[in-house]
Amino acid sequence: MKPFVSSLAVAALLVLAPAAFAGDPVWHFKPGKTFTYECTSEFHYIQFTPGTGATLQGGAQTNGLSAPGNNGGGTTGGTTTEDPQWETVVLRGTVLSVGDDGSARIEFLVERVSIEVRFDITGVHAKWDSAKSPKTELAGFRKYQAVAGHTFRAIIGPDGSVKEVSNGDWPKADEAGAVRNDKNDRENQAADAVHVPTAPSVWLNLVFSTAPRDGAAWEQTLKLPEEEKLSVKSDGTEAIGKHLCAKSRMKSADKERAVKAGDVKVEGARDVAKIASAMIVAAQKKGMSWFSRADGVLVKLDFEGSAELGAVGGTTHATMKWGVDLKGQGVTEMKPAEPDAPSK
Repeated sequence: MKPFVSSLAVAALLVLAPAAFAGDPVWHFKPGKTFTYECTSEFHYIQFTPGTGATLQGGAQTNGLSAPGNNGGGTTGGTTTEDPQWETVVLRGTVLSVGDDGSARIEFLVERVSIEVRFDITGVHAKWDSAKSPKTELAGFRKYQAVAGHTFRAIIGPDGSVKEVSNGDWPKADEAGAVRNDKNDRENQAADAVHVPTAPSVWLNLVFSTAPRDGAAWEQTLKLPEEEKLSVKSDGTEAIGKHLCAKSRMKSADKERAVKAGDVKVEGARDVAKIASAMIVAAQKKGMSWFSRADGVLVKLDFEGSAELGAVGGTTHATMKWGVDLKGQGVTEMKPAEPDAPSK
């Protein structure tokens, strides 16, 4: 399995005086400022089915909640199947204007998209990277192809609150020209099972709304993709590259570690991938963020939700990891200010 680790190098840095971290932790928005984030997710579900004769592909009922459906498997019970998926979206934001209250109107461009899915039990595997090929012939990956190059705008408050998003839905996939034949049949099987691209609103919440607050503890609300109330604690400072960051630890405020069958809301209960996704929604989330108060920018975030659900017919374990890494900052020459500044 690929490691879910940031590619941002960590270097030693002299510790600054505590006064450098005093006051409200705000984003520092200026017209023309740019920042690029690599946003990643890893969706991994493992299903163990004891030797009962139930098939992993046909959607046969294996317990009171779940039944493995189209997950690329083709074997009988008594097996463990691991089906990981990896997603990368590189977002480049440009601050167009800043209002009197410090809120910024930002335009985002999806510079790169990559997706990979693998089914360990059968060896079915497929991947695509827009940086290597602008198009994919696999129909299941066309929804990711539609994401590449998409632009949308958002108004972000100086505290990181997402106030407004325009053009924030990913374009619909165009499957015209997709190819299905004996040669790429196994790749198509994998691509067909991939989850939908993570919504822009989720990435915006993870990038902006995880900025720390004053004090030792506080509460925040994120959209993952449903609203999630988090309890957050300050955890000192840590150097990430050239940035000395305020570190925070987060976890779900209203959810327990153990997930019960009644907590998992899914219709049909016949597709293990859908069940695993519903388990993630019900699961307790935990994470850490690193925020540079000096630069007024998020530097790094790691977040995870994990759950296990078992019954007589089998056990499903699901994990979802999100990662955000600051890849670069800069300044670009701006056109005359837009008339619709965020403060208006």
